[in-house]
Amino acid sequence: MDFKKANRTTTRARIAIQGCSGTGKTVSALKLAYLMCGNYEKIGIIDTTGQSHLYSNLGNYNVLSLEPPFSPERMIESISKAEEMGYDIIIVDTISDLYDGEGGILEIQNNISGNSYASWTKSKTLNNEFLKKILKSDKHVIVCVKAKSEYIISENNNKNKVERISLKGIQFEGYEKDFHLLIELDSYHNAVITCDKTQLFQNQIPISIDNTVANKIIKWLKEAEPMNEEEILNMIRSCKSLEDLNNLYKHKPNVRSFASEFNHRAAVIKGQIPEYKILQEQQNGQQHQHQ
Repeated sequence: MDFKKANRTTTRARIAIQGCSGTGKTVSALKLAYLMCGNYEKIGIIDTTGQSHLYSNLGNYNVLSLEPPFSPERMIESISKAEEMGYDIIIVDTISDLYDGEGGILEIQNNISGNSYASWTKSKTLNNEFLKKILKSDKHVIVCVKAKSEYIISENNNKNKVERISLKGIQFEGYEKDFHLLIELDSYHNAVITCDKTQLFQNQIPISIDNTVANKIIKWLKEAEPMNEEEILNMIRSCKSLEDLNNLYKHKPNVRSFASEFNHRAAVIKGQIPEYKILQEQQNGQQHQHQ
C-alpha cells in the first residue's frame, strides 16, 4: 500500500449529450465526433431510436440499428461489435432506452422477485456493468441521453411565451459522474456544459459545438498520452523561459517525475550553467585535448 504521484492516464473521451426530444442530440453527437476524428467513416452509431439514418447527408458514418430488448447484455455486445469494427468514435443513441426502454433496466427490475430494494440493487448493478464497458473501451464514446421535459410560461417584452424546458436525464441519477463532460441541449439547440471534469469550460456558459470545443477536448486527451524518456527530455530542453517550464509541468502530468531535468533546465535559462549544446561542445573539446 503506497501513495503515488497523481497522474491522469485517460486518453479516450467519455461524453454525454442530454436533452429532450428535438433538441438535436444525434446531430450534435455526430458533429462533435466528426470534429474530433475528421472522418465520418471512423464513426459508428449504436442506434436504439431508428432515427440515426436521417442524417446520412452529413457523411458516411456507420449505423448498427439495435432492436428491443435493450438489455445491458445486448448493449454491451453492441459496443464490443463497434470496437471490433475499429471505429475511432462510438456513439450510443440512446442509453435512455437501456434504462426505460423495452427489455431495459426498469423492466428487468419489475420482473425481479423479492423486495423493492433487492430488485433496485440488482438493476443498478446491471446498469453499472454497461457503464463499466464504456469506461474500459479503448475508443472515444459519446452517449445521447433523453431528458424529461415540461412546459413553462415566461414573459418576453410584456408578452407571455410558452417554452419547453429539459429536466432530468432518463437514466439512473448521477450517471454523469462516469463521463468527462455532460452537454445539455435546450429546445433552441443551445449547448451548456453542466458537468466538466476536464476543467476546460465554464459551467452554465452556452457554447457552440465547433472546432474550438473539439480541439480543446483533443488537447486535453493528448496531455495524458504516454511518452518515452527521449520525448520528455526534448520537451523540457526546448523550453525557452521559466514560464514555458511551468506550463509544461502544469499541463503534462507525464513529465513531473523528471524533477532533476526541470531544475537543470531552469538553471540553464537563468544563465547559471551553460546550455546543453554548449556544455557538450566543451566536454568534447576537453576530450580532444587529452588525446
